[in-house]
Amino acid sequence: MSKSQAMSPSVMVGFIGGGNMAQSIIKGLLREDVLKPEQFYVSAPSDRNLNKIKELGIKVTNNNRDVATKSNVLFLACKPYHMVAVMEEIRESVEDEQLVVPISVGTKVELFEQGLPSCHIIRVMPSLPNEVAAGIAMHTKSIRATAKDVDIVEALFKPLGCCEPVQENLLDVTAQLGGAACAWNSIIIEALADGAVKMGLPRVLANKLAPYSLLGTAKLIIETGVHPAQIKDNVTSPGGTTICGVHVMEQRGVRGAMMDAMEGAVLKAREISKNK
Repeated sequence: MSKSQAMSPSVMVGFIGGGNMAQSIIKGLLREDVLKPEQFYVSAPSDRNLNKIKELGIKVTNNNRDVATKSNVLFLACKPYHMVAVMEEIRESVEDEQLVVPISVGTKVELFEQGLPSCHIIRVMPSLPNEVAAGIAMHTKSIRATAKDVDIVEALFKPLGCCEPVQENLLDVTAQLGGAACAWNSIIIEALADGAVKMGLPRVLANKLAPYSLLGTAKLIIETGVHPAQIKDNVTSPGGTTICGVHVMEQRGVRGAMMDAMEGAVLKAREISKNK
């Protein structure tokens, strides 16, 4: 993770859409002191999400055009099936060469180049752990987008975790590693806690310890560069408890199930993209 550096106070970041992903990015940027509350402007059709964002000291509205007009960097954080309508709504409100950052799955850069032809597009696929500076936010740019645009996007997202450019055909794969895998990892953590409870550990303690089992392993891999298989080998003693557990996991097809989950999620994202 990169060291946080506050952006210029003159930068105004707008969000059209105020759902969970938008909120995670906003909270992460505030937490890492990259932006101040007064540097955000958020619109959404419903006040339910806007009220949560307003509690952070951020200006909110139901007017998408107003956010588009007043933002230097404009995030499109609405649902994929709303993107075309939103672009039609704000087309006359955006400035030439304005940086627009779509963050929805299955919506290719080409769609935004057609919908907002005067803008510079950088598509980003973030993840909920961006909120705690432990997320993934890979990106791909349009033809018109410049190196300066990339620098701005990376200045926003590098303090929130891993942020690197990828080819667009790989963006939906990285999106599942960051987004969908967050759900899969949550299932694993819950299952580990349930297993510990089954074997006698109090529920509160099991729920507290289980997340650390994934966090510790992930941090070890990130900070040392060690291969995951090496960690497995390092903790599996001959005839020990760990190798017995590994054997059960292999018998139950845990490895294959995770690979199948990734394949299924990516194929679904590509299906959504084809239907645009």
